[in-house]
Amino acid sequence: MRFGDASGCTLVEVMVALFVFAVGLLGLAAEAGLLTRQLGATRRFSYATSSVAARLEALRATACRSPTNGAERVSRGSATLAELRWDWTGPADSIIQARVVLAPTVAPRRPDTLTATASCGR
Repeated sequence: MRFGDASGCTLVEVMVALFVFAVGLLGLAAEAGLLTRQLGATRRFSYATSSVAARLEALRATACRSPTNGAERVSRGSATLAELRWDWTGPADSIIQARVVLAPTVAPRRPDTLTATASCGR
């Protein structure tokens, strides 16, 4: 039997194939880590957004009695997820508007603004 005949692979070919496989495996591991971090960020943002919705409903319920500006922290466990700040505009034609700014404290740090209106019948 001779080395390098058509029936087998050379050592160089095996080494190149292993190198390509290792690079692909490292890329897959890096992608899995990125997806895990993104999933965590999405969960935190979803929790903070539901807190904003609850705050807007509470503001809408008390709008005509006490439209005061304010702020609060959104926490889950010991971690602070976001800072909520709200302010009021109006009254214009018996309608006041609450603007709530959700400022996340963890990535992604893109602030979002949500608004709600309330009719006071003034």
